[in-house]
Amino acid sequence: MVVSCLSIGIALLLNRVFKIHASSAFYPLFAYSNSIAAGLPICMAMFGETSVPYIIIYYLNNTLAFWIIGAYFISKDSDNPIKFGLPMLKNIFSHPLLGFFSGCIIKLSGFALPAPVFGAIQELGNLSTPLSCLYVGAFIGLVGFKRIFKIDKEGFFVLIGRFVVSPVLMLIFGMLLKLDPLAITVLVIMAAMPIMNFIVILTSKYKANTELAVQMLTSTSVLMMGVVPIYLLLCNALLY
Repeated sequence: MVVSCLSIGIALLLNRVFKIHASSAFYPLFAYSNSIAAGLPICMAMFGETSVPYIIIYYLNNTLAFWIIGAYFISKDSDNPIKFGLPMLKNIFSHPLLGFFSGCIIKLSGFALPAPVFGAIQELGNLSTPLSCLYVGAFIGLVGFKRIFKIDKEGFFVLIGRFVVSPVLMLIFGMLLKLDPLAITVLVIMAAMPIMNFIVILTSKYKANTELAVQMLTSTSVLMMGVVPIYLLLCNALLY
C-alpha cells in the first residue's frame, strides 16, 4: 500500500512538473495493476504455488488502496464524487473483497462446501475475467482500434507509472526490507502488470476519461509481454 501511495504522489508531482493536464483517471491508471486476471496466472506459471502467499498479500494491498484512493480520484470530476465516510466504507468492502474474505473464513474454519455449490461458485468466478474483457472490448469498438496506440503525453506517463515507477519502487522497498528474493521478484512482477480492468468500468460509471482507460488497458496488456522478462532478468541479477 505504501508503494501505491508513493506512486500516486509521484503522479501528482509529474502532473505539476510536466504540465500533463491529467484527467481524474490518470492517477489510478498510473498506480494500480491488474493483480488477479493478469498477475495471478503469470506468477503461478513462472513461480508455481509457492508464489501464492505473496500474490495474495499484493492483491489485498493493491485492492484496498484502489478502493480507498483510486476510486476517489476517478469520481472526483463527476457530478456525484465519492465522499469520505460511509460511501467510502461501502467502496472498501466491495464485492470482490467480500468474496475474498468469505472464502478465507470458510477455508480457515475447515468447513467444506458441498461439491455442487463449490462447482457453481467456481464457474461464476471463472466468468469474471471474460465478462470484463467483453465490456472492455465493447469500449474498444466505440473508441476505434486505430486510436488505441495513438498515445498522448498523459498516456505516455501512465506507461511510465505502470512499467517503471511502480515496479522499481517495489524492488527498492523489497531490498531495503530484506525480503526473500522470491517474494521481491513476485511483488515486482505483480507491480509491472497492466492496469486494472475495473478502472474502465468505474471511469464509465463516473463519466471520467474512459477512452484513456481503454487505451491504457490495451497498450499495457501488449507491452507487458516485453516488460516482464526484463524485470525477471533484473531481479535474477540483483537478488540471486
